Amino acid sequence: MAADNVAKQLDSNYAAMSAAFKKKDIKVFGKFYASNFVGTQSNGIKQNRTQLLAQLQKQMNTAKDVTLERKVSKLVMKGSQAVATLDAQFKGRMKLGDGKEHQVEQKSKLENVWAKSGKDWVMVSAKLLTSSVSVDGRKVEPGSGRSGPLKPTKV
Repeated sequence: MAADNVAKQLDSNYAAMSAAFKKKDIKVFGKFYASNFVGTQSNGIKQNRTQLLAQLQKQMNTAKDVTLERKVSKLVMKGSQAVATLDAQFKGRMKLGDGKEHQVEQKSKLENVWAKSGKDWVMVSAKLLTSSVSVDGRKVEPGSGRSGPLKPTKV
């Protein structure tokens, strides 16, 4: 399969996921993740498909005024799999661990592995390579707003 055709399909998948996030439609996400999906955070913590979809649902429920951009910066075909290096940017208002709504911006680099499943491509793994997060314009430690007060990083 030509890499150009795969790139177009993956771009279409990412666009559909971005639109689904804005519409808070978790069902759309479900069709893009393989049943054996494994996601790995930059700190090594892993999550399966069920955990990821629950996390996405929680984020969608609290997010407002969202823009989500994803761009494949590199695509390598490895047999029946496609390895996509992805630049992603999220901007929106979210209620965080302190119970208040904040302006959140996140820039990430990810490596997603997709596999052909019938006519479609499904994601079998995702690895967060790098991430920077700002809340109300201040850089924060990733994940610090989940369960407690925000912890600004020292610059």
